[in-house]
Amino acid sequence: MGKSLIIAEKNSQAKKYSEAFNGVDRGTHLEIPKCSTFPSGAIVVHAIGHIMELYSFEDYNAEDKEWDLHRLPIIPDQFKLKVTPSKRKAFNNIKKYLNDPQVSDIIHAGDAGREGSLLVTEVLLYLNNKKPVKRLWTSSLTKESLQKAFKNLRSIEQDMPLYYEALARQRADFLIGMNMSRCMTLLLSNKKGVKESLKDTSFSCGRVQSPLLGLIFTREQAIEDHKSKPYWDLEANITYHQNEIRSKWYTLERDHLFKKNLAEDLKEYCEGKEAKVHSVKSEVKRIRPPQLYNLTTIQVEINKKLGLSPDGALKILQGLYDKSLVSYPRSSPVHVNPSEAVLFPEILNNLSTLPEYKSFLKLPYKDISEDKRFIDESKTDDHYAIIPTEKIVDFTRLSKNEVIVYDMIAKSLIAAHYPDAIETHSEIISVVDEKFSFMTKGKRVEDRGWREVYEIDKLDEDSTVVLPTIEEGAVGTVIEIQLKEGKTSPPARYTLGSLVTLMANAANSLTKEERKGFKSDELSLGTVATRASIITKIIERKYIRIEKNKVYIEPKGRMLIESLGVDSYLTSVLTTGNMEQYLSGIGAGKSDFSIFMNRMKQITLEEVKKAKESADNWELDNHIEASKESVEVGTCLECGSAVIDAGKFYGCSSFKDTNCRFKVNKMVNNKELTNHQVKVLLQKGVTPLIKGFKKRNKEGTFDAFLAWSAEQKRMIFQFPERKK
Repeated sequence: MGKSLIIAEKNSQAKKYSEAFNGVDRGTHLEIPKCSTFPSGAIVVHAIGHIMELYSFEDYNAEDKEWDLHRLPIIPDQFKLKVTPSKRKAFNNIKKYLNDPQVSDIIHAGDAGREGSLLVTEVLLYLNNKKPVKRLWTSSLTKESLQKAFKNLRSIEQDMPLYYEALARQRADFLIGMNMSRCMTLLLSNKKGVKESLKDTSFSCGRVQSPLLGLIFTREQAIEDHKSKPYWDLEANITYHQNEIRSKWYTLERDHLFKKNLAEDLKEYCEGKEAKVHSVKSEVKRIRPPQLYNLTTIQVEINKKLGLSPDGALKILQGLYDKSLVSYPRSSPVHVNPSEAVLFPEILNNLSTLPEYKSFLKLPYKDISEDKRFIDESKTDDHYAIIPTEKIVDFTRLSKNEVIVYDMIAKSLIAAHYPDAIETHSEIISVVDEKFSFMTKGKRVEDRGWREVYEIDKLDEDSTVVLPTIEEGAVGTVIEIQLKEGKTSPPARYTLGSLVTLMANAANSLTKEERKGFKSDELSLGTVATRASIITKIIERKYIRIEKNKVYIEPKGRMLIESLGVDSYLTSVLTTGNMEQYLSGIGAGKSDFSIFMNRMKQITLEEVKKAKESADNWELDNHIEASKESVEVGTCLECGSAVIDAGKFYGCSSFKDTNCRFKVNKMVNNKELTNHQVKVLLQKGVTPLIKGFKKRNKEGTFDAFLAWSAEQKRMIFQFPERKK
């Protein structure tokens, strides 16, 4: 019997496969010695990313290298693949071992999911492989899990529907995305003023990025259209015998008054009047521990805690996964299956050996094996919630951010084994003259339960309001009323973290009637694995900008969405819902691949035609002017000319005429400057205090002001005075 060729998706995974069988790193490949699973040993090669890519339009026809509106849409008769130039070495490595006579069979070890299925299968088909293929399927890279998975390899036929699902997604996104990106770029860049106002006049469209941008656009409009209204609240101090409570006026319909004179009249009427307790309610509430993390929920939490983008969060999680410290991170379930839950006692025992968790883990552990909040096989798929593995962590070998993220995951599992938190919620409703109602709410923590694991939650106790014992029917006096003025707020801006939640819960943007016939996850935008990269794309393409973690739409993004239309095929959440619904059917072997592709070709024809016909009616003047303003960021501190955004830096607009070399790099000591910081610099000659500059050739960071030195004609650091 010959050797098995194991084709892994990443180098780190390849190494884990070899380590699972005490393999040795040989440099060009990893070799697993003979063992019970591989009687003749095995060779592991790695394929980083997509080795194959679809032909571009110009690969089919050289004439299409030059973009021509009249040649759109371009629909290939047959889709073809080519080797990605940067992956040629990895491709040749696979080809070499695939043709090696020592290799008798192949083990497809791509990630457990549709994209992992596509990545390796398309290489094998391209190379016309005739050797038997088995599929490795695992969500964990621990030694024990890998050994188990290798002993239970799947039939490759079982994996082919997932391959066709991924292939359909790939080709459909290429057809619509490439044609509409060319179409919108040509139509918009030909509009008067667009080329002059935008540095980059390419407009990328896509089935996921366009509806996401549409939702951001809709929120931006709601914020801009909001007209703030002042309101007044009445807060009364009421005494009942020796007890005094603070109570707020309300009705069943509202708890604000929007006319000041009415608020003042009500204050005058009620002040000094008799009050009577209409009702007293008390309810004991049990608060369950939080569910385990999936990728979406942990990306949101990491953004709140560390301010990292979803992509930055995913990179940390991937690093922990590659170190075998956490389970597969690109996971959507928040439950685990019973076979994984069997490992919980061992994982908790290992955590208890660490000083960070020892005080939280005292035997015996609570048995949660029957708790459907955490363990439910029907709510898992090929993956399960993100949990720590049984491997004991060495915090000294992790980065600061890796420590924080691992701690979040570890504590989520520990908290799941703690009792519920128990609170008593109380409410007293007082009435004046049987007409006007005032409500007082209180809360008392009876048992912190799982909150003991999260020390920050001790702050909750400081805000606890314990109400005095007052009987229903008691009579008291309104001794004082305060008027508090406020104003209505616009919808909150999205943050980098909440964009992930927005994509996962895109169904919430639709009406009940529109959602009919869809499952919520079918209407989500992207997958847990792709959302981070989609958000990164729309930032890089200057459709949105991020300031202090908040999302703002840019003029370029407005141009695209208004031209496409907020409810068009490309910007509608229903589009991706319909597509995902059909793709899932292909993956389950219930829907036809060819029917789907024919429909995508027809839609591409229709959308290109619609864009061409509507282009004359696009009104872009306001956005063109806004784009011009956004390019200019301030006045040159050297010559007084305008400073413009020049890509990687801000530079003097008079450079070509006067050779003025004033510039401000966007990235300084590994710290990206914000637009606001640069504007302040150009106004005052010095930025606000900037935190987190990276020390050169050293670990750690420092805080400093960035200032323009007229003498040295360059930017310099100014350091805050040290406190004595």
